[in-house]
Amino acid sequence: MNSKKIIATMLALGLLTGLAACNGNGNQETTASTEATTEATTTEATTEESVPDETEPSQETEPEILDVAIQMDIIVDNFDLWLVEDSPEPYSYAVTDLNQNGWLEIVASSGMQGSGLFTSAKIFEVNEDMELDEYHFPNESTEGAFIPDIVEESIAYYVVDGVYTYITSDVTRISAAEHQVSLYSMSLDPESKKVDLNMLATSHSLVDENGKEKAEYFDADNNAIDEEQFNKFAMDKFMATSSASGFASIGWKTSEEMDQEDFEVLLHESWEAFAV
Repeated sequence: MNSKKIIATMLALGLLTGLAACNGNGNQETTASTEATTEATTTEATTEESVPDETEPSQETEPEILDVAIQMDIIVDNFDLWLVEDSPEPYSYAVTDLNQNGWLEIVASSGMQGSGLFTSAKIFEVNEDMELDEYHFPNESTEGAFIPDIVEESIAYYVVDGVYTYITSDVTRISAAEHQVSLYSMSLDPESKKVDLNMLATSHSLVDENGKEKAEYFDADNNAIDEEQFNKFAMDKFMATSSASGFASIGWKTSEEMDQEDFEVLLHESWEAFAV
């Protein structure tokens, strides 16, 4: 506090003391005035000595999603990662956005190989670094992943807690007289880059020597269910908790078509056919 303020304060105190002596209640008024003056002085000093930190903490922002045309170029430029050449089994290819996060995926799948015992597939997703991240399937091997038969033009889906979950089937031909069909739920986790697969139910069919087919149905815990329960299993499991449901359209392109020199046009056609 400068000398002028000190003098002014002393004069004010002297004046208040004189008035108190005249009206007889000076102690109360003097004490209140002194406390008010002290509080004001302290506040002024604190304000002058300390300056609050106005710097706001930095907030993480989501990466800006690249334009579709740029993402398509990245997929085309990295064809050596996803294009399967010299395979005895035909592959199909599709550009999708299965998890609906704005980043395109390129899916390559063999469909049913040989006797239909397993299916191979690769899924790559564009990232903000203009590269392709590979999604990993359960039970991967050097020959690919053993997954359901996803090469379908239309696949049912349910949105549960914001996650797009697709219902796929896997046909296994055990012999000419015996086969099995398993229902799976499938979703893509963009954080872990993993494919989440869960078996829902299974049907097992066997044709006897008289040509009569007998089918049995089971849930994932091997509990017996009937045919109607099997056919409605996914709907009964997901419909009550889903915020949306429907069928996804996927524009698959065969390996024969992809043998063309300019397959970029085919990939654009595949993306234009994709709809959720």
